[in-house]
Amino acid sequence: EMAKLMCKAIYDEAIKEGHNDVLLSYVNTARKSKYLDEYNGVWTYADLYDCFPFDNIVYIADVTGREFKNEIKKYNNIYRSSSFTDTSIVDTQTYKIAVIDYVYFHTNGNRDYDYFPQTAGTSIVTLEKNYREILRDWLIDNHYNTGTQLKASDYYSSLWQHNKTQLPS
Repeated sequence: EMAKLMCKAIYDEAIKEGHNDVLLSYVNTARKSKYLDEYNGVWTYADLYDCFPFDNIVYIADVTGREFKNEIKKYNNIYRSSSFTDTSIVDTQTYKIAVIDYVYFHTNGNRDYDYFPQTAGTSIVTLEKNYREILRDWLIDNHYNTGTQLKASDYYSSLWQHNKTQLPS
């Protein structure tokens, strides 16, 4: 659940910083599993650090549909704009995403998950804060620092979360 929450926070931050053409936010998994019901409305920065211990920077980047489809079918998490539909992915078209640096720049010829080797390093800018700070501020901005319990329905729905099984091949 934490990675899905992070996707929502990153997407909202990209829009807040004026990147209105971002269609998707994209992260891999959280380092540690924590469930929302563990918090009882009380979050600490240490909790966020347990789940997201790296200082990943968020990039706004253009990627090809082919690369995107290849990667989303794996273990990564996506939050998408309501204007973006699964059937609209064209292999040769470019899509603007908000993505953490580890996912965007990671390539290794000996592994199956060479994220975005064709477009990495092109057409990019960064958001102002690292992803953990983005999530912290999202929780505060949405009043989850006042004892309000966060529920999955606050950031996740079938409309917004990408369904990997429905992607065209």
